[in-house]
Amino acid sequence: MTLFHPDQKMFYAGSEEPAAFLEVASIGFIGGDKNVTISAALTETISKHLSVPADRVYINVRLIPYHVLPPCRHRLSRL
Repeated sequence: MTLFHPDQKMFYAGSEEPAAFLEVASIGFIGGDKNVTISAALTETISKHLSVPADRVYINVRLIPYHVLPPCRHRLSRL
């Protein structure tokens, strides 16, 4: 899911220069090296396509615990 607010005012590090705030939520598969890889790819994409400097991209990564999801007969057995 993506939500984009191109005209939203944002203050980051005391500046109104272009910045991006991303929130990444994962169901059961995130952490460690995966965070580094995902963050690098997202930062590169945002910088390239939106002209936001890499040092002005903030990424919040959070895990959605598998056990809080409603039952689903299509879940992968390894989850």
